[in-house]
Amino acid sequence: MKSHYSPLIMLIGLLILTFSGCKEETETPNPLSGNEQISMKFDGKYAAQDSGSSVIYYNQYLSINSFGITGFRDNFLQYSFEFNGMYDGTLNVNLINELSLTFIEIDYTNVRFTNFTPTDGHFIITEFDSINNSVSGEFEMTLENDEHTRKIEIKEGKLQDLPFAELFCQPNWPVFTHDSTSIYNKWGIVGIRDEDGNMDYPPCDSSPFITITPQSKNEDSENFQGSDSSNGFIGKASIDEENQTITVGELVSTLAFANIWNVDYSRKFMEILNDATVHYQFSDTELIISKENSEMELVFVPVE
Repeated sequence: MKSHYSPLIMLIGLLILTFSGCKEETETPNPLSGNEQISMKFDGKYAAQDSGSSVIYYNQYLSINSFGITGFRDNFLQYSFEFNGMYDGTLNVNLINELSLTFIEIDYTNVRFTNFTPTDGHFIITEFDSINNSVSGEFEMTLENDEHTRKIEIKEGKLQDLPFAELFCQPNWPVFTHDSTSIYNKWGIVGIRDEDGNMDYPPCDSSPFITITPQSKNEDSENFQGSDSSNGFIGKASIDEENQTITVGELVSTLAFANIWNVDYSRKFMEILNDATVHYQFSDTELIISKENSEMELVFVPVE
């Protein structure tokens, strides 16, 4: 006996087989808590970082750097990013063309660095707190490498209450007393003080000081040396102990690379000292150097 199947029954069976072999596509679950300082969806994978970022804001220059974000590590690859540029505090404006934005891929296997820069998208500062020193923002973008052969998609990017790095710190010099109460000693700076008593502390990564020694009969001998917040310096100075003045000649300085805030502090420091006659007052606990017609003075303590 021959079997006869209805074309309709065959069609229904074919459809059942077809759909039973299909799996419903589901969205990648978000494993993040929402409290991460930095988070994003990177080529479809969620990634975050709670520490290791650096935010610097100085004279309207904003720099946000992040290193080794969790979730980026894959087959000895690691990613970091940099957002740098001038920023005046404006909120909710697309800064994609205002800041220098770069994602960096570090390939440890082949010892290779690849830069990716955005071709489109947005980067927006949503909160900027210059009192409590924190910044928040949102970003999404498509990035390409320099050869335009690879792309990266960033979605749902978020910066949340990233703290600013502390740039200037009150020095923590150990309490020290010189063997003799004399100007001829080593002195570590506390800060640059204005006429209202406000203290401008030095950059956190520096320890400016001066060392003064008595003048030698050798005219070529240098007796005034030290370090500002960026460079070391050396030169000759004539000390008038009766009138408590120091006539400092032109100081020869090293030329080291430094951040802009270090350079600015060095400039203020050297404007008082270099090639000038300054007045001083000192005791066994403090040295104050001031310059005529200047609202600023240098405050030092004795150091070993």
